[in-house]
Amino acid sequence: SIQWAFGLDALTFLISAALLWGLRIAPREATATALRAVFFEVKVGLKIVQNSASLRSLLRLTPPMLLLFGLFNALQLPFALRALHATPVVYALFEGVPAIGSVVGGLLLPYVVARLKPGQWLMVSLLGMGAFQVLAGIQSTVPGAILCVMGLVLFSVPLAYSRRSLMQREVEPQARGRVGSTFFVVRDVFLVGGSVVAGLADLFDVRLLLVTGGLLMA
Repeated sequence: SIQWAFGLDALTFLISAALLWGLRIAPREATATALRAVFFEVKVGLKIVQNSASLRSLLRLTPPMLLLFGLFNALQLPFALRALHATPVVYALFEGVPAIGSVVGGLLLPYVVARLKPGQWLMVSLLGMGAFQVLAGIQSTVPGAILCVMGLVLFSVPLAYSRRSLMQREVEPQARGRVGSTFFVVRDVFLVGGSVVAGLADLFDVRLLLVTGGLLMA
């Protein structure tokens, strides 16, 4: 029954908690209250971003990019059920099989990474992801849609590489946590925003939303 799946999933969280419980971290001297310390760290991170042209550009690009990511992620279920008429089991394949694209992308990346600069990889990734999302939106079969989403996931690998490379190149090691946290906050806020925008699927055809999102991504 379905209850077994939830129980097994809950067990994995308990196992993770047990493993983390054994970690020992050196105590850090508190120089301010927790809330003040957080605001201070974010302020420092934003200042570092403002002083780098590459990071400023990347931060401007992040909100619309993550909004579209959140939109695509949330639209996969209504797309599979309404447009492809997939069963829950088939939808599970639709969610899981494209992860092969990330494995393939990770294996290929070391062989092609030197061909382009990080900024160029960023452009190639967004163009590729947008193109495959458009193709996915016009598919009429589940295998075709899965292959397109797999291509989209494959192109997301150099996107992650280029973002990390830019941050590592522009930020001193001791400040990367602060800058990374700034980007994480922006990422999470706009991913949720994209999921909210996906409510438009109740008003518009889900294929139209997927194709539009892909074109905007490109």
